[in-house]
Amino acid sequence: MVIVWCFLAGLFMVYGLPYFIGGIRGKAHPTPFGSSSPQANVVWGWLALVLGAIWLHLSHNHLHPVRGSIFFAVGALIAAFVMADLWPKQATRRSRK
Repeated sequence: MVIVWCFLAGLFMVYGLPYFIGGIRGKAHPTPFGSSSPQANVVWGWLALVLGAIWLHLSHNHLHPVRGSIFFAVGALIAAFVMADLWPKQATRRSRK
């Protein structure tokens, strides 16, 4: 289970960062529930970060530090690549409206 929890932790912690940072900068960005205010983005990003932290804690990464760190990094990279592809498309759609 170390692999699964660490992978999900990396995925969600990186996924939550742009929402949280964008929200505290006062920028609105659509969450999975539709167009959202900066406050909603802060909450959504914070929830993703907390969920990732809980999964990292549950992983007992100290028992398998190398394996856990590798899968945390893989989850983080997958989230980063997906968001790098997704966010510019959403920004383009918003600018056309």
